[in-house]
Amino acid sequence: MKREIAVLCLSAVALAGYVRAELPDTLRRIQDSGVLNVGYREQSLPFSYLAQDDGASGETRPVGFTIDLCDRVIETLALELERPELRVEFVPVTSENRMDRMQEGAIDIECGSTTITRARRERVDFSVSFFIARVRMLVRRDSGVKDYDDLAGRRVAVTAGTTAEALLRKPSAFGALAEPDRVQVVPVVDHDEALRMVESREASAFLLDDVLLAGLAARSGDPSMFSIVGEGLSEERYGLMLPRGDPRFKALVDRTLIGLMKSGEAEKLYRRWFVDEIDPGGLKLNLPMSPELRKVFDVPTDEEFERS
Repeated sequence: MKREIAVLCLSAVALAGYVRAELPDTLRRIQDSGVLNVGYREQSLPFSYLAQDDGASGETRPVGFTIDLCDRVIETLALELERPELRVEFVPVTSENRMDRMQEGAIDIECGSTTITRARRERVDFSVSFFIARVRMLVRRDSGVKDYDDLAGRRVAVTAGTTAEALLRKPSAFGALAEPDRVQVVPVVDHDEALRMVESREASAFLLDDVLLAGLAARSGDPSMFSIVGEGLSEERYGLMLPRGDPRFKALVDRTLIGLMKSGEAEKLYRRWFVDEIDPGGLKLNLPMSPELRKVFDVPTDEEFERS
């Protein structure tokens, strides 16, 4: 009996060790390697995009509202891991490959414009939400498209892997989009390509989060050419994408973001990127904080919007 108990105890210890080994531990890996791999977007102005460095090198670097939030997370990591020399490796990701890159371990955190959804939670985790957007459409002012009914028989561009694409792939209550067969969906690799298609009339509209559409139009060759139209199709709550099943890392990220929201620092960063002039060329989005986002800052949550 004693021998059987000893064997059972040893088995339990071995199993516990195996379970611990299987649990992801991003903090331990970062501490051991001294490197944090940060996923970023190249075209998601004003959240995460490439801009010219002010230094003598003239190289481009990731900047934006989400990058600034992630900088604060990096500062917290360096302090708590006692890694003042923590090195940051920026890894470009797209709407289509961002979750794959996270699951592969190529990135530890994604600092972009990713919507929290239930389906995505099956593959990754998210921080508390830091922004709320709505899917609308960008059109040429002279296109004749004012609402979703006007899209019948037309080509509509969408960036592959976005929630906007998912909306177009299922029945909707909005005009022509209620009958997907009446609209020709054209998936593209990136936002710039979709913008080019609208500009050249290869597509009548580009569906995406309204704030990203505003950023794309603002940095186009002729912002007056475009309009953002249509009622919001859905509420998009953005979060920092994190490895799934690593509560310690998520807790550190959430604590940092909530601290920024409670101290007023997050609102200052918001004004910098959405109200004041930004690079390139002194663009100004002029988008004051919405009451909905202010509520999120007052009561932070990582819950996704309930989609019908």
